[in-house]
Amino acid sequence: MNKISNILAKNIKIIRKQLNLTQEQFAELTELSWKTVVNIESGKHFPKAINLDKICSKLNIEHFELFIDNDNNISKNAKLEKINSFLKNCDDIQLDNIYRISEAFRQTR
Repeated sequence: MNKISNILAKNIKIIRKQLNLTQEQFAELTELSWKTVVNIESGKHFPKAINLDKICSKLNIEHFELFIDNDNNISKNAKLEKINSFLKNCDDIQLDNIYRISEAFRQTR
């Protein structure tokens, strides 16, 4: 299974579980077969575009949301390294915007 398929499989499974749905219920909701849902979640099958459309439409989400890698298992230091690497490559405008966002976030804590 490639990385994109893995991310998609993981995200669909997470969303389904957040909705407290079985694979059968998720299949019914998204108008897919149970076997298709099982194959997508296991990474054995990458869904056709029309099936991605069904999933996103029924869940009221954007397609890109299924492909975001939200790996919460990385360490704090690894997260900080990724953030620092990203910040080093920002231009002045991007850095100013990020600073304003972080200040607003800090003030709400």
